[in-house]
Amino acid sequence: MEATGPGSADVAPAEAAVILREILAGIRRIVPVDPRRVWHMTAFGPVGVIADGWRCVFHAEDGSLDRLESVRAPDGRQAHWTRWFAAGSENPLQLLDEGEQQELEIRLRECR
Repeated sequence: MEATGPGSADVAPAEAAVILREILAGIRRIVPVDPRRVWHMTAFGPVGVIADGWRCVFHAEDGSLDRLESVRAPDGRQAHWTRWFAAGSENPLQLLDEGEQQELEIRLRECR
């Protein structure tokens, strides 16, 4: 299991997936990082949101949710999809079931 304690520099995929599920459960409210770059207006590329201090950047591919690009915790720990990939880990989005992924995409579309 990957370290996620105070001395660790990375947010593990499982921890990031918990944050995504808390967004889905309404525990964490999301707001856009940049109101000019929101999900419903993005066909390709990154879209950032803030969820109670967590910065999550999602990647759109042909207008659909492709991956969690990066995440930064309020305590400064962070991770990027290339580091998860290099470590042989799954992207946190892959830890959600299909229904959760669809609901997350709806939440992102509604975030303005």
